[in-house]
Amino acid sequence: MLFVVFSNHAQIPLGFKAGINSNKIASRNVPFDYSYSLKSAISFHVGVFTKLKLSNKLNFIPELQFIQKSGKSHNSDFTTKLSYLKLPLLISYQPLAWLSIEAGPSIGFNVGHNTNLLTSTDAGGIGGFRFNLTSKWSIITHYYYGMSPIGKIHFTSDPSSPIVYEDAKIYNQTIQFSLAYYLK
Repeated sequence: MLFVVFSNHAQIPLGFKAGINSNKIASRNVPFDYSYSLKSAISFHVGVFTKLKLSNKLNFIPELQFIQKSGKSHNSDFTTKLSYLKLPLLISYQPLAWLSIEAGPSIGFNVGHNTNLLTSTDAGGIGGFRFNLTSKWSIITHYYYGMSPIGKIHFTSDPSSPIVYEDAKIYNQTIQFSLAYYLK
């Protein structure tokens, strides 16, 4: 049974990608007299993808990635590392043989950080470029903007008071550089 399922899908072309990320864990809705964000930190990603032709210049590129996202505190040696299984679903427009413009949604599932402070999912949008070096090799650069909060920070007007002054939400923002190899 497994052989039949695998042989039916063997015609789907696959690609592999790996690279580095620069991730920032940023906050929104922070009260004006507070500031919170973590500095960018370098981490890595690996993944598989396929490219399904929709038209002469349009492709659908679903991916599955393992991606590690990090952030460093501004005033200490504290570093946060988050691991995700991400599923970007990209539409790729190829105006030139060597260039594709890509955009689409992405959802990630937190697989490496078990805490009540962070959510288990990270959803956002991706935009970027694919530079096709050959028919098999490409360099990819993407920017990810998190639209669903990955956590909350509770601020109070008086640190000794249990009354919450305001909730700030934290989000992932990532710049990603990849080298991709496409099996045709």
